[in-house]
Amino acid sequence: MSSSSESAASHIFDIGNDVGTPLPNYLHLARGLPPLNAHILLGRLKVNGVDAHLSGENIVQMDPLWFYALGGVRIFVRSEHIATALDVINAIRKGDYDVTEAEEMPASGTDRLDRKRLLGWKIVLLVALLIGGLSLVVLWWPPYELSFHAIKHVPPSDLSGRRMASALLLAYAAFWLLFVEGVVRRQRRP
Repeated sequence: MSSSSESAASHIFDIGNDVGTPLPNYLHLARGLPPLNAHILLGRLKVNGVDAHLSGENIVQMDPLWFYALGGVRIFVRSEHIATALDVINAIRKGDYDVTEAEEMPASGTDRLDRKRLLGWKIVLLVALLIGGLSLVVLWWPPYELSFHAIKHVPPSDLSGRRMASALLLAYAAFWLLFVEGVVRRQRRP
């Protein structure tokens, strides 16, 4: 057998193993982890060249009540890599992998996205003002008879209805102005 087939064969489960039984040459590194934390730790271990795998993550994700029955997700590490894995865990506990504020700053591509969002809000505002303005024009356009010069007299009840509709349309426009201003102000905040 070649060396690549031997290393591939060492990762195959033995048919006689019980569920959750570690593979030969693997040691139990950690248990009681939520699935997300286990995957983060697994990723950090693999970045550092540690051969590791998880056990129980799918069961815990499918039915969270099994978390306590199984003791959470377990991480198994190849026995040759246990020292490196423990170094990684100690570095995590010391905070060597913590993200600083300088690393959390948005990338330069977010400026373009913010400009697109701002343009989108301006378009929404423009459409709202256009609809409100056209509604006011139609509402207050003087009613005409068949001849172009004869203007019909408008009863006072119609005038009060028009005033109320105008107030509602202006309130609608004011709401959108304030809403868009608040969104834009939040986007410009550092």
